[in-house]
Amino acid sequence: MANYAVVFDNSGNVTIPTWAASGDFTVTIDFTTAGVLGTDGLVGNNPSGSYLAIFSSGRYDIQMSTGVSYSSAGSLVKINTNHTLEVSRVGTLVSYSLKEGASVVDSGTFTNSQTFSIDLIGDTGGLVYEGNINSVILSQAGDDREYLSSVSTGSNWADITNSQDGTLVGLPTDGSQWELIPGTESTGIESTQAAQNSVASASSSIPGAGTITTDILKNNTGTVLASTGSIVANVYDLSDGTLVVRKTGLTSDVAGVVEFTDALINPAVEYLVHVAISTDDGVARITAT
Repeated sequence: MANYAVVFDNSGNVTIPTWAASGDFTVTIDFTTAGVLGTDGLVGNNPSGSYLAIFSSGRYDIQMSTGVSYSSAGSLVKINTNHTLEVSRVGTLVSYSLKEGASVVDSGTFTNSQTFSIDLIGDTGGLVYEGNINSVILSQAGDDREYLSSVSTGSNWADITNSQDGTLVGLPTDGSQWELIPGTESTGIESTQAAQNSVASASSSIPGAGTITTDILKNNTGTVLASTGSIVANVYDLSDGTLVVRKTGLTSDVAGVVEFTDALINPAVEYLVHVAISTDDGVARITAT
């Protein structure tokens, strides 16, 4: 089954029913940073002061309630890279780890007994995230949640464990607020609303300046999506799932084909290309020519 990340653009957030852990807990956030690393909030609760946040230096901070409990070294969080941040507590011992892909790049412990609360995702109540958040898992006795979407439309982020769903606030509503999580797609094209034939090729005589040309885009009734604007295309590296480039504001031609060039695209390389048009989206593994 295909799953979709929420795309944050330095504005907006996902509000959730307050999750407050005064005892043992685990928080796990799977996120992919954008091309520019800023001072960004992953999760938080403004009244209580709890948050997990990242900063332009590449460091991340953990604040349980009042006062920063842990501030990492810089250059650990990298741009255009998938990370997993996990914070857990048993008794008063708090453990943390940051992964880059499958590799642990930072870990340790500290002691803290303060209540850790979350009612915002992609925001700390002041610092707003830019990038994708793939999933958020919150675990404590009597209140386990997992925010993970199998749909790419609307403004509801489902809690698939406990139905404490989140609501997207201040984010786009044209479909660009959702993005396929690499590696979750089925073979070929998959969509929750309408599939597009988005087999693409990249070609250029100058390495590092490849051109992506999609096949004819169609919806699930076979209608050609000609001269359609507000198209978003995401190009992923198949080796590690990292985002190579995100192109917005694209328009298909009269034949329903989209073409774009970028210095980050290399010819003769296979990419995963995800195309989103309002409520329609499609994905394909392609080999550049």
